[in-house]
Amino acid sequence: MTTMLLVSGSLWIRYAVYAAIILVGVIVLLLLRRFSRLPSHAELKNRMKELSSQVAEAEKHAANGYDRLKTASKLLYQLDKLVYITSELAQKERDGDLDMLCTMLEQARAVLFAYRSGAEGQDLGEVARKLDEGLALLERILARDAELKKKAA
Repeated sequence: MTTMLLVSGSLWIRYAVYAAIILVGVIVLLLLRRFSRLPSHAELKNRMKELSSQVAEAEKHAANGYDRLKTASKLLYQLDKLVYITSELAQKERDGDLDMLCTMLEQARAVLFAYRSGAEGQDLGEVARKLDEGLALLERILARDAELKKKAA
């Protein structure tokens, strides 16, 4: 009788361990889904505005040497993230306008990379202009989305 209880008890412990493993797996999958989702167009616009303001701030306090490299590298990292996000959004939505926005951001990235390298004639003003063009295009995309929502409703 006691051996039956021991076998039955160890079976319950096994089931509890299996349930805990499954629960942890589901939680990990939910966290991965949450952190890997693509931003909405409005969130993308906010990120671009933030980067544009950081570029304008860096342009005002233009420095040479190590500070220039450090600032440009930080801006380049953020711009790389925006290029990746925009590329993924364009691919997911199969949207030519978002693809054109991605191309504009890649051009800004090329100018910023040349600025970071210290190339002659490259400044942050060109990066800011490219970002402003991208923001204008994103505004048109948001207006188009609003019109489509009105037509669908």
